[in-house]
Amino acid sequence: MSKTFKILLGVILSISVIGVGAWLYITSTPEYALHKTHEDIEERGLEALKDHVTDTLKKEIELVEGISGNAFVKMIVGAAVSDDVAEAVVSEFKQIEWTRDDVIRSQKQAQVILRFRYKDKLSGTIPIKMIKENREWKISGIGFPSLNS
Repeated sequence: MSKTFKILLGVILSISVIGVGAWLYITSTPEYALHKTHEDIEERGLEALKDHVTDTLKKEIELVEGISGNAFVKMIVGAAVSDDVAEAVVSEFKQIEWTRDDVIRSQKQAQVILRFRYKDKLSGTIPIKMIKENREWKISGIGFPSLNS
């Protein structure tokens, strides 16, 4: 092997290792996990959120779904919350502009403040708690939104 070929091979391998390392670092952050969550929700609807939450939060979501699906609860709530309203909310979700306001992170926990803006009508922030389970960031809690006036 010529000296030039060895140097070229070394440069290519170094760039490859750096590229793979950067990709692994970026894809193992809470910010990237939220980005993937947002993409999945836009693609598959709110049902996709369950793929990105802890088992504990998933059980709480399913409990709320079970209660809201109860015939007695539906009778009390009435027509105020119909399937048409739910579909409208999901379609409007795509028009919300989301940005990351702040991230506080340790090795296994993170709190992310998401800023949202819906047209010029509504804006505010939502705190999201995350934990790292099996090398994957999952949402462990969603706080109440703070609305801007």
